[in-house]
Amino acid sequence: MALGDIAARLSAAGTETTAVAAALPGHELDAGVFGVATAGRLGSLGRRLHRDYAVALDARAREAAGHGARLSTLADAVNRAASGYAAADDAAWVRQRETR
Repeated sequence: MALGDIAARLSAAGTETTAVAAALPGHELDAGVFGVATAGRLGSLGRRLHRDYAVALDARAREAAGHGARLSTLADAVNRAASGYAAADDAAWVRQRETR
């Protein structure tokens, strides 16, 4: 597999991970699912669970966005490395032809 192929895969993974990060907040469950309207200790537990769920979902979305950005940055770095290798190969080829 060539470096360009690896960079393309990393870029696609970064794009997909960023899309997942953007979609995660849309998966927040309604507070009623946790029984927040229930009286007493169960309602209190439901409210706490819902809050913890919302906080965790937000944290996962931020993490996914960060990972997506890092994957995209890595793809750019791999592309730059591939370009550098190609330039070095071209320069070596030219030098080799000149010495013949």
